[in-house]
Amino acid sequence: MPDAEARLSALEDKIRSDAILARDAIREQLARDSEQKLTAAKTEIARDAEKLYQRETRQAEAERDSKVAMAAAESRVRLIKERNAIRESVLAALTEKLRAFTGTDGYRPYLLANVSEALAMVNAVGAQAIADPDEEAGPRGCVIYLTPRDCAAFADDIRALAPTAEPAPGGDDMIGGVKTDNPSSGIFADNTLKKKVDLCAEEIFELCGLNIDWQV
Repeated sequence: MPDAEARLSALEDKIRSDAILARDAIREQLARDSEQKLTAAKTEIARDAEKLYQRETRQAEAERDSKVAMAAAESRVRLIKERNAIRESVLAALTEKLRAFTGTDGYRPYLLANVSEALAMVNAVGAQAIADPDEEAGPRGCVIYLTPRDCAAFADDIRALAPTAEPAPGGDDMIGGVKTDNPSSGIFADNTLKKKVDLCAEEIFELCGLNIDWQV
């Protein structure tokens, strides 16, 4: 009987010992599994966080670039509007000054010099355009257009300066100066103050720093 109890006690100890070993093995396995899962979870979270960061970074950069592009476009529009407003103001002031000049004593000699200049332009081209070498090259038969005011005031002066040319009224928008038309050779010269203003307008803006730099 004692032997049986001893064997029973040893069996119980063995079972208890095996249970403890099994429990410890399970705990160790659970610990390893938990650590692996935790590491994997951390890695996945870090990877997802990096993807999210990159996506949000790209989105932020795209939004930034879009805002920069929109701001640049709006700036160009504002610049063009401001430039045009300045342009209109400058040209309007210049036009008024030129119109005032046409009423001064100095305008008559300027106008006659302007006529001579226009006729010289016609002569330079006309000498090459006339086919018959025996035909006189020059402003013969030319029409000289002036503003209605100038035509009334200076027609006789122009006839005396260029007897073969005929003064004729043009438009008030000429401001001053003349347009010369040679129907026989098809030569036309615009030597008006309005034309001179148009030709120098861009140069004025460049000198004033008002030209648009599209690289901005």
